[in-house]
Amino acid sequence: MNSDELYYLCRDGNERIWEYLYGYVYQIVRYRSWELDREEAKDIAQDTMRFLLDGGLKKVKKPNAFKNFIKRMTANRIIDYLRKKRSERLVPLPEITQRPS
Repeated sequence: MNSDELYYLCRDGNERIWEYLYGYVYQIVRYRSWELDREEAKDIAQDTMRFLLDGGLKKVKKPNAFKNFIKRMTANRIIDYLRKKRSERLVPLPEITQRPS
């Protein structure tokens, strides 16, 4: 299915296309990040779909580049998730008040 068809079917609210799109997004997440387990990948795919359903389709300027838009948006969500996950793992070092002798 090309980008134009996918975009217009999503815009028109075709439920089967949304299911197809979820599978497409999930595969992008699994392919692009080996650091994520299946549950994390599902969370990111759901977040991406929520964005599209909540008006993200209006941000598409070129329907013929819809698949590229989805790939980039999904990649950005993966990056944001991994950045947040890594920052949560960092342990702050204790503050040094005196210089060692």
